Amino acid sequence: MNESDFVFRRARAADETAVRALSALIWGGEDYAGGSFHEWLADEMGQFTVVYDGDRLAAFGKLSCLSPGEWWLEGLRVHPDYRGRGLARLLHDHALTLADEMGSGTLRFSTASTTPATHRLAETTGFTRTQVRLWAGVERAEGAVPAEPVALFVPVERAELTAVTTHLTQSDQFAACTGLFEHDWKLWLILPRLEQLQSEQRLFRWLRQGQAAGLVIRTLSERSASLSYFQADPTDWSHLLSDARRWLLATGADEVRTKPPKSATMQAALLAAAWQVDEEFELWGYERPLGTAAQTATV
Repeated sequence: MNESDFVFRRARAADETAVRALSALIWGGEDYAGGSFHEWLADEMGQFTVVYDGDRLAAFGKLSCLSPGEWWLEGLRVHPDYRGRGLARLLHDHALTLADEMGSGTLRFSTASTTPATHRLAETTGFTRTQVRLWAGVERAEGAVPAEPVALFVPVERAELTAVTTHLTQSDQFAACTGLFEHDWKLWLILPRLEQLQSEQRLFRWLRQGQAAGLVIRTLSERSASLSYFQADPTDWSHLLSDARRWLLATGADEVRTKPPKSATMQAALLAAAWQVDEEFELWGYERPLGTAAQTATV
């Protein structure tokens, strides 16, 4: 199977029905890609690519520019009838060529630890795995009384951003996260977004015994809440995580999630704070330099 066997092009409005139909076949109909169609189509910085076999949509994928020098791959979907025939590799390679031509800096993507074919694809196209993150969460039991809010998280003020930057860059946790926070499987650079995070009231200090003892980034969605990043002394992780669990549930979220860097200490802290940890499912993050510096392996 070669790229010449298919038509690779930028998506158009007329592709919506076919994209939504393919997306409905993914993850038991729970795939987010179909619902992202209009957002992806409107993105002029990256490219929403569709792949046709004649009149039939065989695959699609999205290349996004998150910020200057920060690029992201997501939504690579192949119709079940075309799987196992090398089309995912063709679309992946096509996206890499586009990224090298359009951008500079770093290209990233994330995947589950349970997708070995994707891992092999990454390893043979110049990507390095830089993230191994635990998957932890708490769901609100049906009919449960809402948790009491925890008044130990204080929004960071704009005047504090310089001090917060210093605090972040001196933290082992920041280094372990390679300067990234996570939401909905996407990894974002923290430092370029500090002002935005502060203005959106997503950046908080955590207080312990009346003193600032940690820093967190919170992300709220329609029915979920995420502890997208946190840092504190490791001896305080379980206390922060316990407070954060109750604080996030108090937003009315049906579920709360966090995906921190994997370590035995982190897993123990999550369990001690009554978070549920999936021991068989992790987030793995990959990255690759763009432009002439990129060295893509051949197979």
